[in-house]
Amino acid sequence: MKRLLFLIIALNLCVWSSALQGQTRTFTKVWDGGLGGADPDGTGPLPKNLVRAWGMIGAIPSGPIDIDKDGKNEFISYDATLKRVFVWESTGDNAYEVAWHKDKDVEGASILVGSERSVMITDLDEDGNLELVMIWDAHHPDSTNGFNAMEIFEHDASGFLPDTPTLTYDPPRSEAQQIRLEFMSVATDVDGDGVVELILTYRDGKNVLLSIISLPGKDFASPDWIVEYVDSTTTTDSLRFGKKVHSMTVGDLDGDGNQDMLVQCDGDYQPIVVYTATDANTYELVMFNSSVYHKDYKGSAAKMIMADMDDDGTKEVYLGARGGKIWVVSGITDIATAFDSTNFTLIANLLPEDISKPELRGGALGDADHNGKVGFYVTARDPLESVIEYEWLGGVGGDVTDPDNYQEFSLYNDDNTDDITVGMVAMAIGDFDGDGVYHQDIVFVTGNGNEGIKPGIFLIEFDATTAIDSRGSQTPESFALHQNYPNPFNPATSIVYELFAAGDVKLVIYNILGQEVRTLFSGHKSMGRHEALWDGNDHEGKSMVSGIYYYTLESSGFKETRKMLLLK
Repeated sequence: MKRLLFLIIALNLCVWSSALQGQTRTFTKVWDGGLGGADPDGTGPLPKNLVRAWGMIGAIPSGPIDIDKDGKNEFISYDATLKRVFVWESTGDNAYEVAWHKDKDVEGASILVGSERSVMITDLDEDGNLELVMIWDAHHPDSTNGFNAMEIFEHDASGFLPDTPTLTYDPPRSEAQQIRLEFMSVATDVDGDGVVELILTYRDGKNVLLSIISLPGKDFASPDWIVEYVDSTTTTDSLRFGKKVHSMTVGDLDGDGNQDMLVQCDGDYQPIVVYTATDANTYELVMFNSSVYHKDYKGSAAKMIMADMDDDGTKEVYLGARGGKIWVVSGITDIATAFDSTNFTLIANLLPEDISKPELRGGALGDADHNGKVGFYVTARDPLESVIEYEWLGGVGGDVTDPDNYQEFSLYNDDNTDDITVGMVAMAIGDFDGDGVYHQDIVFVTGNGNEGIKPGIFLIEFDATTAIDSRGSQTPESFALHQNYPNPFNPATSIVYELFAAGDVKLVIYNILGQEVRTLFSGHKSMGRHEALWDGNDHEGKSMVSGIYYYTLESSGFKETRKMLLLK
């Protein structure tokens, strides 16, 4: 069935105009965590490999994670099958090993459930030593086998992280005495009072959606935990009661100097809630349900991303939505109207309207190919099984609602034709093995749990072929493709491109159906600026009709496509 669905999708993409815009960037899988369950008797030198995970972290606000300060970066995830925290550390070029792992040993499955999770890296006591904060999926803290759900493991000079927690605490629980968190919790000083808060995101479907706790005394020896805020609803609060968090991001959305926490609830057409820190330990919320936001927006399973793509001083929100759609929410000047329908614009659709899949996950902002253009990165689950970038081409002041200001790139695709779906989910971007900005990495985990069949974690790396210039520095063997001028045009237009190194080049014109109209150039070009003229004719000299055309430049493993309009 999977093969048939993939074939149908592939045939649809052949005639879909966005097929020209979806190009490939040279990322290669260089590492995976091995088959989950590959060490079933537990006798191997490393613990069982990761089987199934829904979240991961690869950076903190100050930069890459380096818990033990040895110059080797780490990334972290939690296995929902094995109920285990994993920390991987770089051991060389494209090489990683498990540096630390932690199981929670408790008696009774009713106490430790295990499938939900939250892990954070921070420095709560501000002593310069990072802590791993783990909040277990737990029930009944006051039962015979109960335990404090939050455990803090602080690095010290004697090792990496201790085996026993440095400090424990039991955060607010739901009315069912559960604490089940989505892997979106964040450690940051959200209210600007000089104390790090832990913002906890709940998904047990009961009466608590979000809580905020802190340690104002910053002293592990005499902890003075306080609960700054709990969004606790009752059965009469029908719009938020029973909801689950699926995504959260933190930032100053409306530019008023206050930090906002944007939460997307799980499921189709579920609420978006914005929590704002209005003062020290003081918070307010505004909720937007499906009657307010755009009628075609079903909800975001990917992490919501807050960004200022066009550098105009105002933030946008990028949403990787159900059904394979990418939305941007822009024009935000007031939290009270931030997610009104008029602010929503659909900028990309992975598949035709009659195909409901895939679900988009991931959600990251970055420049993994180091070409100076920031992109919104997502993972696409069954049936695409892909890592995709939507790169911003509009520059400063460009229109963020114009789909033509974004370029779609397919960065990695798992085997779509076998019967096993990996279910790509959370991701992180960075130079984890320290081999330079032209070899950045994207690490992502899978949520389907193919124990002993496929790995649960993959890492892909950007392959920038490099050349040494006269100053001895390295530059990517790539190009810059400019917008044609004039545009619209009649009868002719000029296409300018720049090569950062000499190489073979192919410049081709396509019509809106993806059919080749004319090859303007195919051959070798020197490094530098080049210009090609298209006179509006095809390869037989026939004058083309008015309409949209695409021009694609390919060189050194890169492709880029832009759109132009012939108007007679």
